[in-house]
Amino acid sequence: FLTESFRHKQWYQRRVRGSKGLGFSVGGGLGTSQPPHIKRIYTGSVAHQCGRLQPGDIISAVNGIDLSCHSHVEVVNLIRYMPLGEVTLNLTRPAEVMR
Repeated sequence: FLTESFRHKQWYQRRVRGSKGLGFSVGGGLGTSQPPHIKRIYTGSVAHQCGRLQPGDIISAVNGIDLSCHSHVEVVNLIRYMPLGEVTLNLTRPAEVMR
């Protein structure tokens, strides 16, 4: 599912989480000045290989869990400790992140 508009893109990204995780770091969360977002993508990781994720992409949910009411630490732990296998990320790309 991918929708595009002048201001942002929203989509669901399904990735298979291996033993090394998804391959990105997270910034933001409740109590910070930013929503949960992809801070950095690690070269060679699952996130890097998929080619669609970018630093700055906002993560609104993981496997149906709304992240808007979770602190930074909670968001990191939710993503880090997801079971191995398919993970669904609900993402939004703000206009300032679009290439």
